[in-house]
Amino acid sequence: MALSHEQFNDTVREFIDDVAQAVNCFPSQLWTIEADLADEESERLRAVVDAKVDLRAPQAEPMDTLALFTANYKLCTDSYGDHLAVEHSSFVLKATLDRTPIIRWDYDRDARSKPSSHVQMTAHRGALSHLLSRLDHATPHSIESLHMPMGGDRFRPCLEDIIEFLIRDCGFQGSHGWRETLRSGRAKWRRIQTRAVVRDCAEEAADQLVAMGYTVTPPAEGHRRERTDRLTAW
Repeated sequence: MALSHEQFNDTVREFIDDVAQAVNCFPSQLWTIEADLADEESERLRAVVDAKVDLRAPQAEPMDTLALFTANYKLCTDSYGDHLAVEHSSFVLKATLDRTPIIRWDYDRDARSKPSSHVQMTAHRGALSHLLSRLDHATPHSIESLHMPMGGDRFRPCLEDIIEFLIRDCGFQGSHGWRETLRSGRAKWRRIQTRAVVRDCAEEAADQLVAMGYTVTPPAEGHRRERTDRLTAW
């Protein structure tokens, strides 16, 4: 059954709670979340969620912000109209010094000329620029022009993955208990994605369940058509 405006906005509020759980892995005074819910006057179900986090070293002075991390989501309904879906997401790490993006993790549900899930890096040129020049690349010195694929619609990294990278690998300050919070949020995200994958290829899921000893009864009209557009998308 297609989501109503009220149901959609209730689902968005739950989504916001999940984002808040994730960014709360940073000290609470360093982050904010803003959201625009679906307009009751509009026929389209769309919402926007923006999270911003000031990143500091663990022993930093109170005002010593080294970088800014932003997480932006544009939300809609899935192809069937009955589940919340991410239309676009962008996780961006920027240096405070010059506000230049360092790493950008993007997802576009309807990407055409680039991978739907990809990462862009603003990095030093070196050997990679030399190779791109030899390949007659249009912008060999612009490393951020490369869109590195990250698993498409279903298998892209979640917010919790990026936050763990910022705390564990980069060394930014985390809050107490961040590890368990991220583990819980990541598990929830992957369960949701598992359901989405099953909707893409229900017959494959049914075959696997049967192979594991489950009894599966297809609907009277047969298995839902396989979403080859999702399974083959870059």
